[in-house]
Amino acid sequence: MDELYSNILQLNENIDNVIKRIEEEPKIITELYSYELLKVTIKLLQNERGKKVIQDNADTIINKCISDFSIYDYITLRELKNNKIEEEAISDIFKSACYEVLTKKTMIFLNNLRMTIENNIDTITDQEVYDLIFKRLQSMNTEASSTIVFDLYLLPDFKKELENRYPVVKVLVDAYQKKYPETAADNMFKGSTIIGKLIQENNQHIIRSYLELMLKGKSINQRNIKMVGGGGSCLVYKIGDNVIKIGEERHCRKILINHRILASKLRKLIKDPNGKELFYVEVMRYVETEGITKEDLLELKKDLYDMGIIWDDAKLANCGILPDDYDNVSPLKVDHIEVAAEIKDDLRREQFRTRKRRVVVIDSDDMRYNPLKSVK
Repeated sequence: MDELYSNILQLNENIDNVIKRIEEEPKIITELYSYELLKVTIKLLQNERGKKVIQDNADTIINKCISDFSIYDYITLRELKNNKIEEEAISDIFKSACYEVLTKKTMIFLNNLRMTIENNIDTITDQEVYDLIFKRLQSMNTEASSTIVFDLYLLPDFKKELENRYPVVKVLVDAYQKKYPETAADNMFKGSTIIGKLIQENNQHIIRSYLELMLKGKSINQRNIKMVGGGGSCLVYKIGDNVIKIGEERHCRKILINHRILASKLRKLIKDPNGKELFYVEVMRYVETEGITKEDLLELKKDLYDMGIIWDDAKLANCGILPDDYDNVSPLKVDHIEVAAEIKDDLRREQFRTRKRRVVVIDSDDMRYNPLKSVK
């Protein structure tokens, strides 16, 4: 194996040695790493004797690719198909596997990558390929790059590379899996573009900086970040006594400051260098959500309505109970998001402060002013 690996590193000078080794011991193909197999395949297909070796061992190569199915294995299969080797079998593999996972956009992306590797097969290294992938993804618009990131995340090699480069991605995914273990890891964040947007150039540090700020210098890991909610367009995590919400959009741009609505400590809209909105970050105090009754919900909704606020998403899951020592005062500093005027009702506010159970809205994204009712 060591001799063959040495030959692979110098394919241009030792192609005959590689061919001879494989002819003598075809099983050696199964011991190659995916990137080594891709380089061998590309190089041997440029040589008549080498092409015969590939044809003679096509089944072994295909089975090896299927067992690993990395970025490189996909490109190796595409290389065989383009050279009319086992076209039908590979087409079936693509239909049953690739096309169910990889979008057309991603396959075009990988095909362009294949050409780059092929044109630089003698010099380009494994790590340089990944550098090239991320450089291209970072230069693309967020929608396109997000689609490709989530497709490639299903391939083990890219998943590992992505998490190594962006540790915060691994923490968020691990927290999501811990909260929703029934959700297959292969479908993690499928349909969401949040993680894809995080890898954009100059964006990745944003979420990390907020997490580190909330952890007060502690290292970011799954032990101190707990998933408490979220879905395709919004991720919510508990960090210490705080909650951080990362979302792709806000239905309610005006922030309603009111004693019956949990105050935000921070709420910021993140934009790319061209001013395009990427996602927002909101930090709030963590409050308990257990034990709230339907009567609590109805009373909360009515109180808001009497003060001129319509709550379109009134449900128990969006309610929380303030701790006794928390005054629910917002030191809010925001960028690009309009802050609504504070609604003053001193009598209601004072009555609320004396309660043993102070139920508040913890998600204000579906709240609005009632245009038919005067706001106090």
